[in-house]
Amino acid sequence: MSSRDLSNVEISALNNGLTFSPTTNMDWFQLELDLFDFFRKIKFKVLFADKNLEARPEKHTEITLREVRLHKKSLNQPYISEPAIDAFINIVKQRIRILRESENGRFVGPPNLTRDEMVAIDGLSRDVSLTIKPADKGGALVVMDTSPYLAELTRQLADPNVYELLALDPKFRIKNTIDELLSEAYHAGIIDRDLLEFMTVRHPVVPVLYCLPKIHKSMVHPPGRSIISGCGSIFSPIAIFLDKILRNFAINAKSYIQDTTDFLTKLDEVQLEGDCILVSFDVCSLYTSINHTRGLRTVSEALQQSNYTHECINLLMCLLEIVLTENYFLYGDYFYAQKRGTAMGSNVAPTYVNMFMVALEECAIYVSPHFTSVLRW
Repeated sequence: MSSRDLSNVEISALNNGLTFSPTTNMDWFQLELDLFDFFRKIKFKVLFADKNLEARPEKHTEITLREVRLHKKSLNQPYISEPAIDAFINIVKQRIRILRESENGRFVGPPNLTRDEMVAIDGLSRDVSLTIKPADKGGALVVMDTSPYLAELTRQLADPNVYELLALDPKFRIKNTIDELLSEAYHAGIIDRDLLEFMTVRHPVVPVLYCLPKIHKSMVHPPGRSIISGCGSIFSPIAIFLDKILRNFAINAKSYIQDTTDFLTKLDEVQLEGDCILVSFDVCSLYTSINHTRGLRTVSEALQQSNYTHECINLLMCLLEIVLTENYFLYGDYFYAQKRGTAMGSNVAPTYVNMFMVALEECAIYVSPHFTSVLRW
């Protein structure tokens, strides 16, 4: 899609994808660190496998870090007694040791890129006239001119109903609000100290905006799906926490589908009778279309049916309101606030929009007299 024709070497290099890692001189120290982290994640997966939250009939008087199955950053290796995992780890360590001892510790094997491809990658990374992004759907890699890419972002930001230009970075104002709220919740016994520390971001980064080109809609001037990257931001741990709490409300919905495999399994269970038609619906710009007031009311009504106390629900709603109404990002040299909807890229966003759609289904779909003709929804 770029105005510049790519060479065969550049195309060959890009065909490997954005996550491809060229082989270079082996950094054995970094490899040890990566293996340590890899083994640790495996052990934690085993440690917490099939350990669902225990349902408590009494009211929740305190939300703990352990209860919501979150953990603070740590370098501790969990102890597990699992022979299969131990055997796998020992085999990997043995193979790495053999690799390191051979050829005096140099990387053994041919490089996975040619010299020309390495030069091509370096040139593409330095070319500011090109923007390379994954496609919104389909897994393709899109190479486009930077000018139309930025123009699409500018076009979306020009919508005054969704975005608002800010005079300055609101990061520290938002941080103070969150810190005060969490401190009050801790001293009131609503959350424990571990959860307080988990949701406290001492050095937050600023969220940034980018978009994924929707080439399935147009190959000439594709619209973009806006993504706000909030990793490490003031909202990140709060959104993760809220997602853990609210996720069960979404996955227990009648129409919930976990993934493609789950969808195919459920289709296989449908017994077709007579003339049946497969119909699909799509909500246009769902993430940026949900009114804050209606969305918050939907979540609040769901929480009222849970075992959480009024104080816990109030904390959850205050945190969610901050994530929604204070959502901001950096684009170029300017800060913007998102006035409506939720940020695609936030951990809690999929759960939030699913809860909203569940409520919509309950009040508009399932009560319809025509729903009796639906075999599977």
